[in-house]
Amino acid sequence: MLPSSILGRKAPALFRTLGQQPIRAFSCAAGDASASNRRLLIFGAPGSGKGTLAGWLGRDLNAPTQADVEPCTASAPGLTALSSGDLLRAEMRAGTPLGQSVEALINSGGLVPDDDMVKLIAGQLAAMDGSNWLLDGFPRTLGQAMALDEVLTSLTPSRQAPIDYVIHIDVPSEVIVERIAGRLIHPGSGRIYNRTFSPPKVPGVDDLTGEPLVSRVDDDPESVRRRLELYAQTSQPILDYYMDRGIVGRFTGPTSDAIYTTLLPQIQEILAPTVVLPSAEDLTCAATAHQVSA
Repeated sequence: MLPSSILGRKAPALFRTLGQQPIRAFSCAAGDASASNRRLLIFGAPGSGKGTLAGWLGRDLNAPTQADVEPCTASAPGLTALSSGDLLRAEMRAGTPLGQSVEALINSGGLVPDDDMVKLIAGQLAAMDGSNWLLDGFPRTLGQAMALDEVLTSLTPSRQAPIDYVIHIDVPSEVIVERIAGRLIHPGSGRIYNRTFSPPKVPGVDDLTGEPLVSRVDDDPESVRRRLELYAQTSQPILDYYMDRGIVGRFTGPTSDAIYTTLLPQIQEILAPTVVLPSAEDLTCAATAHQVSA
């Protein structure tokens, strides 16, 4: 009996011996999409450009809707970028109990408790189970990383690993200090601009809303260096946690554009649809489609 799935490069040749083209994802047969979707994280220091890069990946690898996929055809890989900051801002705008609590904490300079963050992220990921996603801004502590593993394992116990790949954006500290010195922020959305590297279309104004941009009072070089030191202390245990599994990819460069030229093809490769050796039911579906096309 043939195995239900093959994750290697021998599958296309095997399909040719069956007189069929490789079938990568069946929309006409029931299957556990959540067992083959890709779950990615992105890490980077403040000012490293990780939010920008995550947004570009979400834009360029946007997932097709089910209506875009014809029966018995391969579905294109897609990726949904999720930002924990965006999720928190959405809760605050909606005035939910969590949003009200978070807003009070942020206004007082406090940190959102791990339990609240885990609940927020877990609810979002549960709704997306079966989709490829990239999570930006979470986890921020080793405890959150372990809690995330528990949540993902509970969603799909059959998976071998809860996280498939971790993107580490590694930019030299002095480059970040220079970037942040010219940083402009849109408070309502969290969109970030830079006076030199990525200026708004109209100076001092958000491109989408026309609202004024602001600078953080602690974006001076010394404050930035202190934040980078704190980030290194808190992020390294999390990176080590994932590096022990061999799933961390390091990307570095002088600009976000330069990093993206190597990042995008790597993520496209990771998202390439799994080659699935179909069941008898799947082969019947594919053979019928082949006969119709002939």
